[in-house]
Amino acid sequence: MTVHATLNGTIADTGGENCDERGFDWDVDSGEPYGNSWTETDSYGTGAFSHQVTGLPEDITIYFRAKAHNSEGWGYGAEESFVTTPKKGASSSIIPLMTGMGLI
Repeated sequence: MTVHATLNGTIADTGGENCDERGFDWDVDSGEPYGNSWTETDSYGTGAFSHQVTGLPEDITIYFRAKAHNSEGWGYGAEESFVTTPKKGASSSIIPLMTGMGLI
């Protein structure tokens, strides 16, 4: 059985220029390199965003971080983690805040 989770992030500061990409990295191992990544492309100011991840193994720790990009490069939120649950339809929502980022 697999489970799903909703990853939540917030762009708290763009450094004066909107972001052109935002997304998440995640894996079952902590730190880089992350085995999975998702991004969306548009023009993004400050605010919340989310992404649903499906097919996660049950009863395992998932490590993830939010990220955003503009012409200055990528900015990353702190790595967060959660444990998937074996309940059918279980969902976890974690909110890493992207604050104090000079790049975006």
